[in-house]
Amino acid sequence: MTGQVNDQMRVFRLRKDLDYPVYLKVDLSGFEEGMKAFIFNSGFELMEGISEDDILDLLGKASYSRILSITLASNSVMRHVDQAQESDLYGLESLVPREGYSVYRYKREGIIVYSSSASVWKLGCRSNFGEMNGEVKAYKIILNRFLSWALAPMGVVGFWGRYSNSELELLKQNDSDGELVFLDMYRNIGFNNKTFWTLGPEFRMVKRDSTGLNSLKEGHVISQEEFISLLSMNCSFFDYKGLSLPIRQMIQRISKIHTCRISLAPEKLPRRDLSL
Repeated sequence: MTGQVNDQMRVFRLRKDLDYPVYLKVDLSGFEEGMKAFIFNSGFELMEGISEDDILDLLGKASYSRILSITLASNSVMRHVDQAQESDLYGLESLVPREGYSVYRYKREGIIVYSSSASVWKLGCRSNFGEMNGEVKAYKIILNRFLSWALAPMGVVGFWGRYSNSELELLKQNDSDGELVFLDMYRNIGFNNKTFWTLGPEFRMVKRDSTGLNSLKEGHVISQEEFISLLSMNCSFFDYKGLSLPIRQMIQRISKIHTCRISLAPEKLPRRDLSL
């Protein structure tokens, strides 16, 4: 091992068992105690004794290697994050293209500066980033946006939703609590921050319906056109031009290989039936 190890700097790798060259670099001394737990809960593992030279070696070993350097944002950057902007009319997130790079902003929480031609991307945020008593959903969304951009060139596409018992429930971002499920179309596997699975015959995708429309029945398989639309709406890839061509191609492939069924949401009990 070469180079000097910074005692304050830590490097984390995404899902070492799946061998994706995606990393986080953070000086934990600048953040509150919850940051480390948040990183672990997001599916990253600590790499021991990593120096600056080692990081360069890691980035040079695999195509599409990406490392997100998380740092405390300066006062001027945070003023930009906090101030009202025209883009706020469309939600908390915005993406602005610059010459050779893009700037992603999550209002009041942080900014990511990234470029498809660079291996090192930067996230500037407050010291309470990752704290469980903070904006946990926002933290998840910010980190999952990074993962969605970093993994896309490797044939991986993310969807807001939850996975359990061979079933991927597709959700709107607002209903997902910031959780993502990734599908790797090259390896034919799915994974989230905790586990991974083969996209075999037992794997199924569902969309809950709570509208009560009579035309939708439990187990109804939606059409391929509806499926593509649903996947596109629930996709976590975010770009000012819309979904990229490779992402659209992966969604097309998913719609041909898999199906999505309607699963009716459980009926809520009338208030008079609830125990007091």
